[in-house]
Amino acid sequence: MTTHDLSREMHMDHLAPRAYQGSGVIDATAAKLTAWAGWSMIGIAALHVVFWSVVTSADWGAWVSGDLWGAEPSTALEYRLHYGYWALVGSFAVPLWLLGSVTVHLTRLRLSLPRYVGWVVLAWVLLASALMEPNGFPLGFIPAALLLRAQHLQRGTTPPSTIPTS
Repeated sequence: MTTHDLSREMHMDHLAPRAYQGSGVIDATAAKLTAWAGWSMIGIAALHVVFWSVVTSADWGAWVSGDLWGAEPSTALEYRLHYGYWALVGSFAVPLWLLGSVTVHLTRLRLSLPRYVGWVVLAWVLLASALMEPNGFPLGFIPAALLLRAQHLQRGTTPPSTIPTS
């Protein structure tokens, strides 16, 4: 057993019984689907950041100089500055990137996500897509569908208290 294996074993012994209740060891097909879901979330977040970086790059100087501080926007310029800020810096791109990264990381550890994650992503995407079009939220159906399919395949797998550690 290598130091890495021992470290991973101790890590899983410490976290698995508490942090992953309701999930467990992931099978190969579900792992591939879950990994693809994670990578698609990372890709969607990256596309969002790149797109809005291009669109708002002219406003960055105003953001840094403090033009966003103060009262609610009242002019067209103030609205544009605020809209751009919430579309880029204040958006869910970074949390989506983080969720995708955690998803990929857990898949590499052969652990499944809690079952509710796919459902929450789906509900978020449905609501955001229904409230305003056009927008990029329909892209979120890809990771939601992959997560839900992986979760469906995982029904009846090993509970976390019996996760093998070697």
